[in-house]
Amino acid sequence: MAVSLACPHCAAVLPADPPGVLHCGRCGKPYTILGPDEIAKEQQKVKDEKHVLLLVGGAMFVVYVAPMLFTLIYVVVVFAIYLAVLVGALVGAGA
Repeated sequence: MAVSLACPHCAAVLPADPPGVLHCGRCGKPYTILGPDEIAKEQQKVKDEKHVLLLVGGAMFVVYVAPMLFTLIYVVVVFAIYLAVLVGALVGAGA
């Protein structure tokens, strides 16, 4: 099965050579073919970046979003208690 690659600069069709830095025959600019070890390193790097972003997102949630949610819930509960007291007073006055 023949695999062909495209030059990242000019999109010319390139042969699937062994890993390394090669030069395009059309534009002459270098391109890199990664080997299995480099691909594994890149995949691990992406995983690590995802973990860091998840930690940063969790910290942002705890610092910014959670206090707003707690405040909103507190306001709703206080308003519900106020309504319950008001309705109780109105029902008691009407009875």
